[in-house]
Amino acid sequence: MNRWKLFTWKECLFLLGAAFFFFGCIATTHRSAKTLDPGQFSLSGSYLRAENLEEGDAEPVQLIALDSRFGLIRGLDMGFMHTWDVSKDNENMYATLWGDFKVQLTNRDNITGKPIFSLGLMKGHVYHEDAKYHITTFSPMLSIPIDEYVTPFMIYRHELIRQKKFLPDDFDDPRRMFVLGMEVNLLKPAPKRWIPKLGLSIGTYNSLDGGEGDDGLTLNFGLSIDSPQR
Repeated sequence: MNRWKLFTWKECLFLLGAAFFFFGCIATTHRSAKTLDPGQFSLSGSYLRAENLEEGDAEPVQLIALDSRFGLIRGLDMGFMHTWDVSKDNENMYATLWGDFKVQLTNRDNITGKPIFSLGLMKGHVYHEDAKYHITTFSPMLSIPIDEYVTPFMIYRHELIRQKKFLPDDFDDPRRMFVLGMEVNLLKPAPKRWIPKLGLSIGTYNSLDGGEGDDGLTLNFGLSIDSPQR
């Protein structure tokens, strides 16, 4: 009887994660620096709101994203994401396809209280006919798991936005973003358990298009679910 209850609970968590992946919700997971274990995968729904601090009457940019991640080898995982632009009157102008790799350089045993430092490389393609851009993002990440449940983190994103060029040929006019956040496990972690996570972060950026001006503030919140370790 207990084994049946456990199976049902796991199945419910899986269906919940799948629902966020396929149908989406207004939520996000700004992930910590920790990478997934080999063979492990994660699904999440995400929401981002960006407010222009210099133009108070400007409409905020609002994005909803669905993403998945997969652990390749110890300390290395990869992810795929699609974002939809749900901003008022934007007609999904900044819908984007993303792919990325993340390598965890320190504390690969994920010991509580020790810092985890990772580096990420992300490529994005804004595919709307009237706004085709290629985005290249370099992202150092730092997080410290303070116990089994809570992990604060910092993320810096250095983004180069170019038209027509898949690979940038210079490093001028970057979009820079600095993020502080927290990721919370909703269940006590265990190797054979599905783990739902809640995330919240706040960040600043210099410009949505790169360069100077149009400073802004971002707010992210969301939910994800990690599969059992293999």
